[in-house]
Amino acid sequence: ISETPHFLVKYQPDLVQEAAEVCKDTEIAYSSVLKVLHLEPRGKVTIKLYGDQELLRQSSDIPVAYLFTGWNEDGESIKLYARRGGASFEAVLAHELVHQITLGISDSQPSWLAEGLAMYFVSQPLEGGNALQLEDASASDLALPVSWLEETNLIESNDGQTVRLYYAVSGMLVQFMVETHGLDRLHSVLN
Repeated sequence: ISETPHFLVKYQPDLVQEAAEVCKDTEIAYSSVLKVLHLEPRGKVTIKLYGDQELLRQSSDIPVAYLFTGWNEDGESIKLYARRGGASFEAVLAHELVHQITLGISDSQPSWLAEGLAMYFVSQPLEGGNALQLEDASASDLALPVSWLEETNLIESNDGQTVRLYYAVSGMLVQFMVETHGLDRLHSVLN
């Protein structure tokens, strides 16, 4: 177990190096999220590291069809896949921290809103923009109606392109909401 000012990191003995990297990135992620979301978690956040991505997937309460690198459910610790091949943990930590905070306020969010919040409040400060700005997707790829988000069952999808588009479109929808109606209005929706 390792501790930072805002996090408690739990890991197996074979993940000591990865845990040190996570601890280094936690406070950067925390500062980034608080700066743009203007909300913070209730107390110190627990992170559990997994050395096996399939074991991480199986540890979620909701059965998900695809492998992922981070997971959070209301009232649970943040769960992270620790073997990222040298990639920074900042973005995935920030993404899951947004879930930790927003699901702690309202755990009855539609999937597109939950993922859109996490994508928007991470993509702008840590990644430099949305999927269109970063040229990860074209405007025609992203021209999907909100009904597509509502009809797409993200947790049952095992098509990587569908999952990527779902996250990208959700993030851009939340971006539209914040830019059109403001952050205070978004906070009101969560409450």
